[in-house]
Amino acid sequence: MLLTGGLLATVAVAFGTLVTLALTATDDQDILNDLRVQWLWSDITQTFGLLSVGFFFVAYRGLAPDTRSGPRTRLRRSEATPPSLPRHSGALVCALHAFAPCG
Repeated sequence: MLLTGGLLATVAVAFGTLVTLALTATDDQDILNDLRVQWLWSDITQTFGLLSVGFFFVAYRGLAPDTRSGPRTRLRRSEATPPSLPRHSGALVCALHAFAPCG
């Protein structure tokens, strides 16, 4: 992934340099249209540049060290600590739970 990203970045820089040189060297619009500088070359530069960023990101994620010390284990509901419930007065509980028996 890292080599592919580097190759794509090199192609993007090369085509970007060619676009810059072609646009700087001539003002003749016919030559620029014949070479398709503003459409093909600049599109290749943008596409390969974005692809290289994506490949570099994937390579970075693949080379990053795993920070977890071990595999994650999930606790069963019976093993997990129950959440603490707020304490309410009995009248409020009866009002909220009209169908539940209050006792």
